[in-house]
Amino acid sequence: MTWAAYRAPARVDLAGGTLDIWPVYALLGPCRTVNVAIRKYARVAVRRGGTGLRVRCDDGGEANPEMFRHVLARVGARGGWEVVYGSEVPPGSGLGGSSALMMCLLAALRSLGAVRGSLHELVETALDLEAGLIRSPTGRQDFISAVWGGVQAVSFGGGVWSRESYPRLAGGLEAILHLAPTGVSHRSAAPNWRIVRGAVEGNARTLRALGGVRLAGDAAMSACERGEARSLARAMALDWEARRSLGPFVSTPRVDRAISALGEAGCAARLCGAGAGGTLLVAAPGRLSVRARTVLAGLGFPLEPVAIERGGMRRVRFDGERWA
Repeated sequence: MTWAAYRAPARVDLAGGTLDIWPVYALLGPCRTVNVAIRKYARVAVRRGGTGLRVRCDDGGEANPEMFRHVLARVGARGGWEVVYGSEVPPGSGLGGSSALMMCLLAALRSLGAVRGSLHELVETALDLEAGLIRSPTGRQDFISAVWGGVQAVSFGGGVWSRESYPRLAGGLEAILHLAPTGVSHRSAAPNWRIVRGAVEGNARTLRALGGVRLAGDAAMSACERGEARSLARAMALDWEARRSLGPFVSTPRVDRAISALGEAGCAARLCGAGAGGTLLVAAPGRLSVRARTVLAGLGFPLEPVAIERGGMRRVRFDGERWA
């Protein structure tokens, strides 16, 4: 049987994350999230055949069939299936790698007739499937970035979402953005649930912090509309300042020291995803990148430049062993 294979990018979130989780945006009013797809990819190949489910990881490591079993059962895909997958995104990195895997799987199943719907509808399907898998509310931004890629602002409110793309910003952002893995894995379910619960219950601290994140998301979208990469970096710093006020569960002492030292060096930084671990996103324009590298090296953080994926998910070739 023929393989259906797809590749999709991970992302970094600049500002407005968490606001993409229902009912947060319904409680706060219209919200914006700005993120950037990066050249780190997840890939999935699927074909019909045999009996049951066979899953293998393309690097020869131990495969984890949990997500694939969950999705196939929930969408009612009958018969035997074989799945091969791989990812350049470490688990728990906060870069949306699992969401990119989910979108590749759904796109492959759609190609084989096991799932129906537009890409917009696949995002909604992925949202429900992931919430069921991790047993916690989850957001849309990772799925949207995986599908369409590039630099984008996503608006939520009024029962709908929409996205705007800003391709001209990609070069300017590549000149200033860097990744610094913390070496500590994070899980989004617990912090996201804590934030959502606080918002629903009207916790003053949570709502005040989310109000600041919302303002940062608005500022980031305005910077996108003006084409100002450095203004986006300032919005990123505003987002982290507000997000950090949610409580100690969003960060670690080591990360706090790194972000404080980077701020003193004239750079902005924040944790990607729900926080407490994963990957630092650093904005260090021009010569400040050398200063940022020195600061982070002293704290044990490596630093690498961000390469932006201008496109999104696409179909690729897979012959059972090699991707093309």
